[in-house]
Amino acid sequence: MRNPTTLLALLALAAPGRAQEAAPPSRVSSLQWGLGTLAGGTPALFQEDLASLAPRSILLQQDLSDHTFHADHYGYADGLFEMSLGLRVFPGIGARAPELRVGVLYSRTGLEAAFARHTAVPYDTLTSAQTGQQFIVDSVSTSTYDIRYSAERFGVHAALVWSRPARWSLYAGIGVMGGATLNARTEVRHEVVNEVEHLGHDDPYPTRDRYVEPQRELHRNRSGWWTGGYVPLGVDFRLGRSHVFWSRIHLCYEVRPMLMVQGIPEIGSVTTFHVAPILLLRTTF
Repeated sequence: MRNPTTLLALLALAAPGRAQEAAPPSRVSSLQWGLGTLAGGTPALFQEDLASLAPRSILLQQDLSDHTFHADHYGYADGLFEMSLGLRVFPGIGARAPELRVGVLYSRTGLEAAFARHTAVPYDTLTSAQTGQQFIVDSVSTSTYDIRYSAERFGVHAALVWSRPARWSLYAGIGVMGGATLNARTEVRHEVVNEVEHLGHDDPYPTRDRYVEPQRELHRNRSGWWTGGYVPLGVDFRLGRSHVFWSRIHLCYEVRPMLMVQGIPEIGSVTTFHVAPILLLRTTF
């Protein structure tokens, strides 16, 4: 071809097509948001830990020898938020390649304990005008010191997830996570309730006679850390079959068994097991 103008025009038209063919596929495969619940047992808060968490507490410096100490290590549930990005890290394997999901998450954490005292003394005797039956009325006083350590848990997580392309599919994987606990605090609350309690079952007692305004202290604690591992197990439903938009939108229900270690500067590290059910909205690319 001797016409240089025609040759340059053909090269200019062919260059975009060749560049487009050579462009590698995007490594971003999905974006997802999730809301769920972090449920599990709380580690025990021992009595000797209280002086470390609230060393300047005036309420806990009282004589509590007549109170019984209770450590709350039963189940609890807190909200969980997560956002993650899916990446194609093994494109050469094809459809069986796992997706790498990396993202951020937020939840709360807490430890609880209490001192309680329950006393009752005879107050009066009531006589029924109809049957002549007598009922003993007691004056009951309940004193409670509630101690709660709480913090906000911020972190990052990464997981390899295996799934198959279908409208309904199951998926599973393995992941790690970690981060910092911020805004840590210990609240001490003292409440006294005085009541008149009737031991008969036909009377509308107990009736609150006097309520003492509770006392409250708030102590700041140092920031800590946390880390752990989890196993994502879920069900994926694609909203559309062939529509360009709806076929990219997925609803997922996921359950994550978690083993978590949390470092609290004042008392050391604690290990807990949690289960996190999460509802996810996922967009694929």
